[in-house]
Amino acid sequence: MWNNRRERTQCLVGGAIRTIFEVLSIGVLFVLAGCMNDNSTNAGSSGATVYSPPESSFARDLGITSGPVTAEQAMQIAVQAVGGGVATSVEREDQDGMDVWGILVQLDAGSKDVKVRVSDGAVTQIDDGGPDGEGSENPSDDG
Repeated sequence: MWNNRRERTQCLVGGAIRTIFEVLSIGVLFVLAGCMNDNSTNAGSSGATVYSPPESSFARDLGITSGPVTAEQAMQIAVQAVGGGVATSVEREDQDGMDVWGILVQLDAGSKDVKVRVSDGAVTQIDDGGPDGEGSENPSDDG
C-alpha cells in the first residue's frame, strides 16, 4: 500500500488537514446562516413583519423618546409604522410576556395589526389583517 514511511505520513497528514478543513467549512456555513437570520426584520409566511430587536425609529420620528407610551401615542406610532392610514382600535395585550398595544390600522388596501411595546413605543410586529376590533379600548384610556 505505502512504499515507505514518508508516503504514509504524507497521506495521514493530508487526510487530517482535509478533515479539519471540512469541519471548519461546515462551521463557517453555520455562522453565516446565523448571521443571515439576524436581520432587523423577518417577513413570515403569514404576512407578518417581526422586528428583532423591536424598531424604535417610528416613535422617535414622532418625538416620543420615553415610555410608557399611552394608547394615543401607540396609535400614532402604528400609523407611522405602516406609512399612513387610520388607527381604528387599540387594546393592551401580552405578546410572549411583553406588554404591548395592539393597534388595528385601516388602509386603502386592507388593514394592518401593529404591536407597539408599552414600555418605550418600539414596534415589535406588523401583521396583515387583524382582529375584528372586539374588546378594543377607548384611545383615551391609558390602560
